[in-house]
Amino acid sequence: MSNKPDTGDEPPPGLSFREKSLWVTLVSTIAIYAYYFVRVLQIGEGDPGRVAGLFIGVVIVMVTSQIIIHAAMAIHRRPEKPDERDTRIALVSTRNSYYVLMSGVWVALTVCAMPPIGRFWVAHAGLLAVVIAEITRCATQLVLHRRGVS
Repeated sequence: MSNKPDTGDEPPPGLSFREKSLWVTLVSTIAIYAYYFVRVLQIGEGDPGRVAGLFIGVVIVMVTSQIIIHAAMAIHRRPEKPDERDTRIALVSTRNSYYVLMSGVWVALTVCAMPPIGRFWVAHAGLLAVVIAEITRCATQLVLHRRGVS
């Protein structure tokens, strides 16, 4: 009989600060930019002033929410220093998001080559590529952290 506790009865370890940060970034990016793209499609290219105002508002909400939530998380639990595993995971996720971003840029350039389509659609195709690349970066890091990739 061993004095060691049975590890099978222990709850799984909680999320690290980095993982919580990634979840916050992932969820807020999806929610805020989904709202933005839905509203932009409703407004259309006929009112650039409203689209610009919407974009500025979305950027302000995104930055403000990230600052407030991350500050609250840092007060509750101090961020850990990244180790070698975190660095490798970040590199893999950055590589994956780069491929997504470059694919999106090529799509935006293809949209640009279509004669009847204006700058509005090209700009939003590019923005969508950036947003999808960021979602890819966060999601890849979360998956790799959960899998325990080293």
